[in-house]
Amino acid sequence: MRRTNEAIKKRHVSRRQFLIGAGGSALALPPLFSLMPDALAASAAGGAKVRAVIFTGMLGIGPHQLFPSEVPTFTEVPGVESLRRAALRALGGGLSRVIDDSFDPIYDKMNLYHGMSLTGGNYQGHNESVLSGTHSGARSPKYGKSIDVVLEKSSSVYGPDEVIARKAVRLVDHHHLKGFSFDRVDGKRRVSSSFEGDRNMFNTLFADLGNTDEGPSIDDTNQQLIVDRVLEDLRALEGSPRLSKSDSQVLEAYIDGVQDVQKKVLANINGDAAICEPPEFGLEATTDGNMYKFPYDSKWGVNNVGVMYDNIMEMTRLAFACDLTRVVFIGCNLWDDRPIGSGSAGGLHHASPSSETSANRQRYGVKKLAQQALRMDDTVDPHGEGTLLDNSVLLWTNELGAWTTAHSTLNMPAITFGSGGGYFKTGHYLDYRQRPLTKPKGFHLGRPYKQLLQSVMRSMGVAKSEYTQFGDGNGFGEFNPGIAQFGYNDPEVFSRYQNEHNDPLPWVTNEG
Repeated sequence: MRRTNEAIKKRHVSRRQFLIGAGGSALALPPLFSLMPDALAASAAGGAKVRAVIFTGMLGIGPHQLFPSEVPTFTEVPGVESLRRAALRALGGGLSRVIDDSFDPIYDKMNLYHGMSLTGGNYQGHNESVLSGTHSGARSPKYGKSIDVVLEKSSSVYGPDEVIARKAVRLVDHHHLKGFSFDRVDGKRRVSSSFEGDRNMFNTLFADLGNTDEGPSIDDTNQQLIVDRVLEDLRALEGSPRLSKSDSQVLEAYIDGVQDVQKKVLANINGDAAICEPPEFGLEATTDGNMYKFPYDSKWGVNNVGVMYDNIMEMTRLAFACDLTRVVFIGCNLWDDRPIGSGSAGGLHHASPSSETSANRQRYGVKKLAQQALRMDDTVDPHGEGTLLDNSVLLWTNELGAWTTAHSTLNMPAITFGSGGGYFKTGHYLDYRQRPLTKPKGFHLGRPYKQLLQSVMRSMGVAKSEYTQFGDGNGFGEFNPGIAQFGYNDPEVFSRYQNEHNDPLPWVTNEG
């Protein structure tokens, strides 16, 4: 009976199984970290692997707290609707209350985006759909799926035979943030699984990695790598006339896995591979706890929230270097390094007496991501040219614009770090607000925010034909040429983007 491709895939013996099973007992190989796909495998696949960190805050920020109030050196970009740009380095020093002078070392590898608007048409309050480019359903998005899910499941991000510890890692510190990541199955929204705390992340990615006291083993008789001998035996078996066609396919896939292992072993012997070991530091979270109260529930044992997030960032860097995952989503509602008590519960906007307090809370998350970008820029990418940051894109965004002006979704905050393997031009303040600059009902209008999300997906190789399947039927997310919010009605306000709303952002990407 002819077996289906799915049946064959299920029978495929993974690299992990190979190492744990009979082959593993014969091969004295480095830790499992070192056996993930390496630079040679990435090169054979056509280029470096691009990673994404999506860091999302809650409860909004006033645009005047994030963007420069005056920019004397703007340059208009011909042929691009209303775009003006300026070099962050030329602006110098601190740009705003949030982007202060501590960002100066990373200016050349970041972008600040002004004028990103959700184009769902009708205002619906708080927004769990910020990562899906839609808004009409608000906390229960009507359309699509979030970009972390698209990336996790795309064959452009992960090949069918790649062994990856976790294709997407999701951490949240507030129960509302769980809904930001979602799939859609049989027409129904399915919230993604996520976890809380640095301990859970460690256990997910690092805790089950075994170690060996021996290095790569070479047969003393003929100085041949044992993996070479296994490969020879497998090749001999492949030529057997008794082997069925389906079994031959299974064996061929298995041989490909053995060859990848061999490349990694050789890279280790030659000193070319990254040294990947489980991180050694004190974990803050000590239990599964009650996520509705995390991290201020004493069960978690979090003595310092800042240390917890520093641990999370370091594990993300190591996971990227060792190719344990390529997609990380972090939902952050915290705003201070101190232990958070029930009386200060992370900073719900109802407890924020001013726009300045809200800005302080958002600045905490942005700075954590900026520090992560600097750490990644100090790490050579073992799977491609340049640094980890050069081959990554870190997106900071929020569910809202200014909550102090009635939860605006028409001027969404957004920052990226890294060029996504050269896909993004970096070092720019990009003002996409519509011209002439007007503020109907107090809100600046801009181009579709979903174009930024699409740019992130394109940087990781996801085709337009793929991501446009996940939306309102007209492309990714949701596009409505009109708007009806806060008593402001204009049926044509976004119509100028009718023919490009499914494209990546213009000019800043290598497709624009």
